[in-house]
Amino acid sequence: MITYTDFFAQWFKSTEHKRFQSEQLEFIKHPQAMADFIDAVNTISNIGPNETVCCMSDFDIDGIFSLLILSGLAPAFNIRIYEPDASAGYGIRVENVQDMINAYHPDWIIMSDVGIGCHEAIKYAEDNGIGVVVIDHHEGDKYVGNNVHIFDPNANGVLEPHVAFDVPECSQYCGAMLCYAVVTAVYAKCGLSMSPEALSC
Repeated sequence: MITYTDFFAQWFKSTEHKRFQSEQLEFIKHPQAMADFIDAVNTISNIGPNETVCCMSDFDIDGIFSLLILSGLAPAFNIRIYEPDASAGYGIRVENVQDMINAYHPDWIIMSDVGIGCHEAIKYAEDNGIGVVVIDHHEGDKYVGNNVHIFDPNANGVLEPHVAFDVPECSQYCGAMLCYAVVTAVYAKCGLSMSPEALSC
């Protein structure tokens, strides 16, 4: 049976990947979305080699691929993968952050395809001295914190409502595509090359 890693490795070699890689992501043309994108890339790029990064997502197909793409950071960063209990439902809860603290003692948590509305969990992480990066595509209010970095083109206040509707490229990227944009930018900023071998979760 083919694994997600095998599937994604095959996609890397496909013409679809080459087409996607050659296209510019339209959402970063919007000033606020661009600022949030750059902030997420710079924040992750500046994480130290001795800092532990815990990555998590929702458990649907977009979340699985988002997490798989984030695992591509493993060659350059101290990555740990946290898989939430699907029976608890969608979203990130304080209990999830407590589990990550107990298991991995993370310095950073990267939430992918989830997190925009999980203010209580983000605050709990912040209160425990953990930096948070959210890469999401769902609608919701952005949490404002001291060491919280949110990249979500659909978050309230990022794009005016008419922009999201009139420019589909701004609002219709899935979480995995946003993660791919961030991870490839991090690789470029750090002078690394992304390959299928990097995806080994």
